[in-house]
Amino acid sequence: MAKRRKQVLPKAERPDQRLLLLDAAVSVIAKSGIEGASVRAIAAEASPTITDAVIYRHFSGKDELLLQAFLRVDAMLYEQIEKMCDVLWEKELPTENRLRFLWHSVWTWVTEHRAEVCFAVRYYYSASYDAHAEEENRKIWRTLAEKLKELFPSVDADCLVGTAVEQTLTALYPICSGRTPDSASFSEFAFRKVYGALKELFPSAEGKGSGLR
Repeated sequence: MAKRRKQVLPKAERPDQRLLLLDAAVSVIAKSGIEGASVRAIAAEASPTITDAVIYRHFSGKDELLLQAFLRVDAMLYEQIEKMCDVLWEKELPTENRLRFLWHSVWTWVTEHRAEVCFAVRYYYSASYDAHAEEENRKIWRTLAEKLKELFPSVDADCLVGTAVEQTLTALYPICSGRTPDSASFSEFAFRKVYGALKELFPSAEGKGSGLR
């Protein structure tokens, strides 16, 4: 009997192993946490044909793989939020209303990308973030901070953006991790929590300027 030849896809049709590994890292950490994200687990999640050794063709090791996966998700989140931020320039609306419209847009996007957000939160609160990603994360969000200085000149815009992103991801984590059912009441509870944290950054009405109202 003649031997069957193994089918080899043309190069243009082969899956991008690097992207498969980045997606697999997100999936493994979203399901099992940082501790469960071994090189072997990520390779197995990516494809049955990918071995541990393949990871080292694309990344220096697990730390770089997780860093690149985080920066990819971080850039994706930044791009979406920047698009949604146009409502903040509708100055005829009270600030709280503008932030509420933005919140509902973010909520919709996040609940459609639960694995990415769950991964981002788990990585953000890990030692790996402090060691490898903090400065790169700040670079990604600096452009938005510069834009917000026009709207809120009395506030440290870098701190405002950092607090908003951290509080939003943390508030949405129970939904993305499956611990809490998605509901309008939880969305409102989470918004009030994030809004309260942001108000703390603004001068009071009796102080240097007006606060969030």
